[in-house]
Amino acid sequence: MTNENINCHEYAKVAQAFYPHNFNAHQWITAIKKSGARYITFTTRHHEGFSMWDTKQSDYNIMHTPYGKDIVKQLADECHRQQIGIHLYYSHLDWTRDDYPIGRTGRGTGRAAGKANWPAYYDFMNKQLTELLSNYGKINAIWFDGWWDHDQDSIPFNWELPEQYALIHRLQPACLIGNNHHHLRERIFRFLNATCPAKTRPDFQDKTLVDSH
Repeated sequence: MTNENINCHEYAKVAQAFYPHNFNAHQWITAIKKSGARYITFTTRHHEGFSMWDTKQSDYNIMHTPYGKDIVKQLADECHRQQIGIHLYYSHLDWTRDDYPIGRTGRGTGRAAGKANWPAYYDFMNKQLTELLSNYGKINAIWFDGWWDHDQDSIPFNWELPEQYALIHRLQPACLIGNNHHHLRERIFRFLNATCPAKTRPDFQDKTLVDSH
């Protein structure tokens, strides 16, 4: 979307034809468990802003598609039945919402200029996280991504992460938190984006990738 400067309003039209015919939560989780995996990580909302659950914070979600069913609920329920952990990926940035302060990506996606409103967007994210951590049983981890969208700002951008982390732990004290920003000072688990062939970032060489939380 950002690479091709696709207009967010045109991109959103794809949702009107979205129907994952071959999705079957039981088959997916059964196969994953047989592979030896102990948890899954599922993308609840990526950078284009589409939510894969029955969120009340936006109409841009799975319930407003021909499919019309909550995929996060189906996966969470099946993970709990088969005793596999469920981790939820959640994007901090949004190439569609006008209230998200534009960073170094998504500049050509057709968002209205001058409408950035960080307090409103931050509240939107926290309400969505509250839904995910309140309505789907035990969630083993939240994986954040998108911090890097403001890593070149002349004035350091305040994502208000400590307050957001505190919200998560008020809702689910045992929930792990990961963030794709590679800041070693934070006591969260860290992860590397997979590449083919695999590459290791220099700042992670000979360093522990997982901290106790």
